[in-house]
Amino acid sequence: MNNYRSEIKFVCYEHNYYLLKNWIKLHEFNFFKEYEDRNVNNIYFDSLNYKAFNDNLIGIPSRLKVRYRWYGNLFSENKKNEGSLEFKFKKNIYGYKKVFKINNLTLNPNSNWSDIKNKILKTLTPEYKILFNRNSEKILINQYKREYFISKNKKLRITLDKNIKIFDQRFTFEKPNFKFKNYTQDHLVIEFKFNKEDKILLNDLDINIPIKASRNSKYINGVRSVLGR
Repeated sequence: MNNYRSEIKFVCYEHNYYLLKNWIKLHEFNFFKEYEDRNVNNIYFDSLNYKAFNDNLIGIPSRLKVRYRWYGNLFSENKKNEGSLEFKFKKNIYGYKKVFKINNLTLNPNSNWSDIKNKILKTLTPEYKILFNRNSEKILINQYKREYFISKNKKLRITLDKNIKIFDQRFTFEKPNFKFKNYTQDHLVIEFKFNKEDKILLNDLDINIPIKASRNSKYINGVRSVLGR
């Protein structure tokens, strides 16, 4: 059975960082650190015609996002990164993930895109191989520093992402681009995560959050950066 949950995202400028941290610290839900801070890295895949990007922009209720995620250093010359390929299905504000653990996948400037995709495909079940092949165009890699918080009742989680870096992968035919970063504004992203049955908890947060912000994903903003939109 799929565990449906919602992720509500707000994007704002990094100069609001301490304002948001103070708001989290003093909130009546008594948020506390759930995990240690860490770097999150993603390869975002899409179709040739940017279906995931366009579906999000025009508000298609049912949509899919495909990404490979790992933690820690962006790459290492001597160590093998282990991560997961995630298929994120979303319908309206709720969604669920199908996750495949990918072991011993080497990611560094000398890696080869063909080897990366073949390693991923070998791990997938037949139906997800078909889905990945339809959405296997590498678009971008991003990295950000993530902080994790959870409410005292354990029903509401907050993540706060900063220091977002974006690397365009569209024209890297053989090897990943880890060197040339795209220009990005100094944004941070705050996300509220909760299970479907706990949606009512978000009401107080929406009313009291001390920023005016647009609701957009890091993938959408990343694509806009590489496309110059």
